[in-house]
Amino acid sequence: MDTLMSAIESVDSADTLDLTSFLQGLSDLDEVRQAVEMLLDAYNSHSGTSREALQKQCVMRSLAELLEAVHSRYTRTADASAAPATCTFWRNQTDRGTAANSSTDPRWAFTADDYLLLSMLLNETATTTNATTFAYWSRATVVVFSSATAIVFPSADMSGVCPEKAGATINKEAETTRASLESELHSLREIVAKRFTTAVESLRRVTSYEYARRSLQSSVWALLGSLAGCSSSSVGERVVEELEAAVESMLQPLNIALQEPLAGSHGGIVSCQTGGVTGSGSRSGKKTSPILLTALLQDVEDVLWAISHIAASSSSSATRQASSLLEQLCSRAVAFTVEVLLKFAQQYITLQQQRQMEFMEKEGAGGEGDGHGGARGAKRDIFRVYHVQRSVQRVLSVGLQLRRVVFPASTGSKAAEVSLVSEAAFNGLQAAVSAFGGAVFAINPVTRAMTKEDIDDDVFAVAAATTTEEERTSPLAWGNDSSDAGRLRECRRVLAPPHHLTTSGGVVGGVEGNYDFFKDEEGDTLLGRREAYLKTSLGPVTASALVDMVMLTVSHMDFLSEDAIQELHRRGLEQMQLAAAYQAQKEEVEKLRQMERQGVEAIAAGKLIEHVKDSAALHMRGIQLLRKVSARSRLERAAFTSVLGAYQHVRGEAEAHIRLTQALISRCLVQLPPSLADSAMDELLLHLRRELTRAQAQKEAAASGKTSTTTAHLNTDVASLFLASSYYQLTLQVLFMYYATQAPMHERSATWSSALLLGGGGAVAHGEDDGAGLDDAGPHAGGELIQTEAGFSIEVDNPIAFLYDDDVHRASQDVGQKRSREEPEGGGGAGDEDALVAARATTGEHDFGFLNDTVAAPSTYSHVLCRVLELIRTARLNLILLDLLLQAPVLTRYVWYYLYKHFCLSADKASCVIGMWLLRNLAVRRPVYRTCAVNILLQLCLSTHDYARRFAIKEIDQLLSATTTQGAPVLDQAAEGHLLRYAKKQLFAIPAYQRSSSSKLKRAHDGGEAAHVDEGAAVTGDTDEATAKDRVRMSTVLNRRLGLFLMLCARQPRELFPALLEVFQQCVERGNILMMQLLPENTDVRRMTQHLLKTDASNFVAAVMPLLRKRCREARPLVQSMLWAVREQLGAMAKEANSMANILEGSSDGINTASQASSTAALEALRNISNAILGHAKAMYELSGIPLGNSTQSVSLLDIRYLAPFLSFLSATELKQTYLNAFLLFLQVQLQFQRHYSNAFHQLSAKERTYVLEATELHAFQIKVLREVLVKCPVPFQDGVLRGLTRVDFFVYLHRAPQESQSRLASSMLSHPLHGETLSSTTGGILDGMHNGGETSLSAANGKKTEVLPPISVGTTKEVVSLCFELTRSFDNTTVEKLYGPPEVQKALQQLMHPPPVPSQLMATVLQAATLFLRSRYMEFIGFVVQTILTPLERASVWETDPQLWKGVILFTERYYRECSNFLVNLPDQVLTQALHEHPQLCGYFKEEHGNNASFMHVLGNL
Repeated sequence: MDTLMSAIESVDSADTLDLTSFLQGLSDLDEVRQAVEMLLDAYNSHSGTSREALQKQCVMRSLAELLEAVHSRYTRTADASAAPATCTFWRNQTDRGTAANSSTDPRWAFTADDYLLLSMLLNETATTTNATTFAYWSRATVVVFSSATAIVFPSADMSGVCPEKAGATINKEAETTRASLESELHSLREIVAKRFTTAVESLRRVTSYEYARRSLQSSVWALLGSLAGCSSSSVGERVVEELEAAVESMLQPLNIALQEPLAGSHGGIVSCQTGGVTGSGSRSGKKTSPILLTALLQDVEDVLWAISHIAASSSSSATRQASSLLEQLCSRAVAFTVEVLLKFAQQYITLQQQRQMEFMEKEGAGGEGDGHGGARGAKRDIFRVYHVQRSVQRVLSVGLQLRRVVFPASTGSKAAEVSLVSEAAFNGLQAAVSAFGGAVFAINPVTRAMTKEDIDDDVFAVAAATTTEEERTSPLAWGNDSSDAGRLRECRRVLAPPHHLTTSGGVVGGVEGNYDFFKDEEGDTLLGRREAYLKTSLGPVTASALVDMVMLTVSHMDFLSEDAIQELHRRGLEQMQLAAAYQAQKEEVEKLRQMERQGVEAIAAGKLIEHVKDSAALHMRGIQLLRKVSARSRLERAAFTSVLGAYQHVRGEAEAHIRLTQALISRCLVQLPPSLADSAMDELLLHLRRELTRAQAQKEAAASGKTSTTTAHLNTDVASLFLASSYYQLTLQVLFMYYATQAPMHERSATWSSALLLGGGGAVAHGEDDGAGLDDAGPHAGGELIQTEAGFSIEVDNPIAFLYDDDVHRASQDVGQKRSREEPEGGGGAGDEDALVAARATTGEHDFGFLNDTVAAPSTYSHVLCRVLELIRTARLNLILLDLLLQAPVLTRYVWYYLYKHFCLSADKASCVIGMWLLRNLAVRRPVYRTCAVNILLQLCLSTHDYARRFAIKEIDQLLSATTTQGAPVLDQAAEGHLLRYAKKQLFAIPAYQRSSSSKLKRAHDGGEAAHVDEGAAVTGDTDEATAKDRVRMSTVLNRRLGLFLMLCARQPRELFPALLEVFQQCVERGNILMMQLLPENTDVRRMTQHLLKTDASNFVAAVMPLLRKRCREARPLVQSMLWAVREQLGAMAKEANSMANILEGSSDGINTASQASSTAALEALRNISNAILGHAKAMYELSGIPLGNSTQSVSLLDIRYLAPFLSFLSATELKQTYLNAFLLFLQVQLQFQRHYSNAFHQLSAKERTYVLEATELHAFQIKVLREVLVKCPVPFQDGVLRGLTRVDFFVYLHRAPQESQSRLASSMLSHPLHGETLSSTTGGILDGMHNGGETSLSAANGKKTEVLPPISVGTTKEVVSLCFELTRSFDNTTVEKLYGPPEVQKALQQLMHPPPVPSQLMATVLQAATLFLRSRYMEFIGFVVQTILTPLERASVWETDPQLWKGVILFTERYYRECSNFLVNLPDQVLTQALHEHPQLCGYFKEEHGNNASFMHVLGNL
């Protein structure tokens, strides 16, 4: 998209804008929609500047070409604007009658919402006065009209369902969109129609009229197509209404022309009513043109013929109901069109009569000059211009012919007859056409085309074989060809006269397009001034010759406009110039042929090449010679086919004989010319494919158990491929022969060969050329190299840089070096091969070097090897794939690239698995390939392909554990150390990744923080979408950089865990908040932690937990996330151990003692591990505190989040006395943080974000804590200690906690609030107003630090109580049953009443519970409250001891007055009077019930 906008901004003219590359790069509709939105924003981006007009032109052109490209892809045509609207209509009609609709591509189909947006955009930009902008605007509307109309008025052909039946399934939103789109299209048609009747000073009228007419024409023919396909009365009526409005718009210029004066030759304006010349000068006020009227009348004529065709086609329909419906709709449309034409004719005849009367009155008065002017005015009547009058005659005559229309049907069927014009309209048309010269016979173009097609099919079937499609007439070509008799189709697309052709005697003011050649005041012939015009404008062409040519053409035409004459003149000149060019070219060709006759043998090679380039004939002859197979080529091909065919007869021969035959075939194949090598190789691969297919069938049969010869050997099914006479062995021989053609190029020593290794640091350059080669290796290497002594190396910056090395003389990872013949083939393993490589490096023996290839230009050997690989992969013979790679002489760069790209990164997961397996086996079994394979696996560890990345990490893990046949590790400690360094480099790059600059939040300035709160909120809202995108991007980066390290960390936790915690600490120091959030949430980190605990729990406790304890303050969120993962794994291990113990207990009497002892030991070990982890968590809890102030003597709150995962492991006594209090205080602090930073969380530093939680995080944390407290501990401790709390006990604790903490607290307060004085203004929290300087000073003097926390507020416990009422039994709303139901709440309320004192917040909880339970229709709860709570409180006179609690009682009685009425009347009079006085609503209820009761008159009287 940036390419599109840069192209628009960079051009200096709209004509130079090139969008070809952008349009070809579009892949789906989402990109098209983004482009349309960008163009919409860019249209007015330069308003008020000098570039405004150019910007609008470029934007509108881009929109038009974009829509045309999408339309062409949807319709599968080359050009969206190639065929006119009429041609598209007739093509659809023919397809409907003969075959199925043309195929479309649904991927490029715009929806109704898309067309609605486009229509609104075009409506907004339709008022442009720039000619170029309007031209591109019209191109865009043509595409929108043609496609959007089909959506607004769907036909039965589109879905096969009637719109009325399909409408039942369309939702209301879709119908609203369709109605809006219909309204927008209607507005567009009205805007286009106004162009015909509005004079625009800055537009060339002929051009603007043509663009507007083309746009309206597209709309009309789209409506006709919808009318032809409709089968619903409602849709048909809407289509006809829109069609009537469009036809009325097309005929509106006729009415305007009746009232408009016509310009004379010299600019004099002649009134059509008075006939006099009213003035002279510019014609800018004129709104109509004779050419425009002619074109519009022709369009109306085409519409009438199309409607008649639709009606005739409906008569042959299989459904009588659909036929009747279409006939009615067509008759209505034709009747409306005829009515408009008759209105125009009536007005015109009335004006003619009025003009004649005025002329006669003036002539009788003796006004000779006026008479002349009247004659001139009558002569210049616009409807008396020949082509206008002819068009009116034709359209009225077509209306007469529609009285009875006969259409020939298909062969063998009866002709269709339709009547579309009523008798009254027919009589009116007869009268109207007589005023324009009488009726003329207009040939029905549809009938003529169909008749011609039948003749061509029946009579000229033989001649049609030699006739091109353009020479045959068909319904598809009607309206698209200018060869129809009786009409000049060029008049629809004529060009306005250019400025340089305008003569001095032309139109005054330089207005083009309407010059009347036949109204000459200087003479009645075409000579005179015309001759001078022709001489000055058309060059060396005599006037008489030109006039004869023009008049000869005019004699064969119905009508001709001045623009048509201009076009004919231009075409004549072009033909003359073309003939001259042909003559010159013919002479040049003759010269070239003369040179060819002399023979090409005497011409030098360089001259001959140049001659071939310039000579078309010789070039064609050369192409023919190249395509012609010579006799020698045929002989070579036949010889190879014969030799290859004889190979099957060598089966059973001696191995030496077979090898000789393979060598012969290989040499024959390699020595074939390039033009024959591919086909010969195809022939060999066909034999190989048959062999592989047989092996695959045997393998599948063996796997399914269909054969009885199945053995334990895995290679039995493919044993035939390893026979010496197999085609697979022949293919290997061919590969060796192809590889032999690449060497030797030059001789070099083993030291030089080792220098060419990627990472070979011990090389010594021999000679200047070799030294230059080493210097050139720098940029290809790509960065720092990590390498071992044995030649294994890892490139840190780019592990696969060797694939893109362009030096063909440099081997990639020693793959260009073959083993010498003296070395044994099967002796030794990986270690022996490493020793041999080192030995050759120390000795001075010389080896031949083979050429390597590049990724961009693979060698023939690489090409053939990759083809064989693909063939074997298709056969799904993985062992053969590995054998081929191991037996191949070398794996070049391109082969490694092919494995990397087409196997490992394949979208097919099976191919990806095969590629990883091949790389691992190559690294294990071929030390010379180990560096390449491991480097490719390392690159895949950073892949964005999630499946490939995880599989590559798994393969590296297996390589670290794999050993060779001699027992040596494939990757030794040094190699593992290099892998570790590489993984650490990727890990420590994580903190450097920051979110994009567009999504970074703006921080408030130092002063006036409150003034920027709203601004910060607005910025936060604007960047939500950008933050989400950054989160996805950085999450991908984290997964790519973290995977390899976590795998290695699972192998060496003691050494690598500190690095992971260090990375998080660097994220905090760098302020990378988003990465701080993603790292603890990473699934792989949690899985790695759980894996370590599961595999070796003792080592985890001894090695990992101390590291977490040491870094618990610096990496607070990460450590806490790991602790939650540990808790989850402990639960899974406990569940597994308990299930095993239960199985052993429930088994038969013969219990295995060893199994029972093992189960008991496992449970005991799990208890010890749990206690040890709990101890570490307690230590972290004691060490890590949340600072609540800036002073060194301020109180710090212990972070309960370290112990929260293990609350179910703690006893109930510890929970109540310590840890639940810490949880409530933590919650209280977090709630105050949220009140203060409600709109300014982005102002917090990264370190503060480690202990300040957002609302969603805090809510999730509360749910986790409740789950741990209320759910039974998974580890079966057998110490008899009660762990966790019941729901009732926890509910009671929440209400008792504020009072108990108040009683424990003395008067110790905090000296300073958190973050300076920013929180001192808030109220009701533990951080507000806590200053006790005396005690702080005293404590400081005694050398002790007093850390006494404030009491737990009632608001904090209310927050937890509300959450308890919201949660369900599953804690995640997956169940319906609530966590706290009526039985639990009633039991807890009974315990809260005894022993006293009763908590002040009791009634608040009662009110909340009553509201909740009444929703579930549990009415008994109100009676329980009155009896169990209200009555004891009244007896205890609680209004004297706890007014807050008593206020809750009165609120409860007010809300549930009916159930509490008896309780109120038993209150003391003074208490009742005060309650009624303070609660008017309660007083109203009381008066309504007891107003007439004399017993309460004294109470009511006191009110």
